[in-house]
Amino acid sequence: MTAGDRLSLTCALELDGGLIGDLFLAVKDSWTQHEVADRARATKAEIGWALDPAHQGKGYATEAAAGLLRLCFEDLGLHRVVAQCFADNESSWRVMERVGMRREVFRRADALHRSGRWLDGVEYALLAEEWGLAHRH
Repeated sequence: MTAGDRLSLTCALELDGGLIGDLFLAVKDSWTQHEVADRARATKAEIGWALDPAHQGKGYATEAAAGLLRLCFEDLGLHRVVAQCFADNESSWRVMERVGMRREVFRRADALHRSGRWLDGVEYALLAEEWGLAHRH
């Protein structure tokens, strides 16, 4: 990846040849001061997932999120990964907790839902060193 390039992708989740959901990964620059900006390029990512309700509760989202984290930390060498969801989406933030992420932010009336209501949001994060401690071989 060259300076200025960003990695952003969406991947399909398939089971037995059928689409059951998707994954999102966006690599970004970390916030920094000008003097060290070159060291902050492409050092963090946001991840996300959406799963067909018929396939929820079977561990697929947890497995996919863990795979995204492995990719971020072991393959891409990132420093920090975040994930967000509506605060009332307990199944999603439980996935974040199961893969070792910690809740860092609660935002009041942060996101506009398709229902037209403003909903609270949460953000979870994990650092590379935390991943490394939990996944030593």
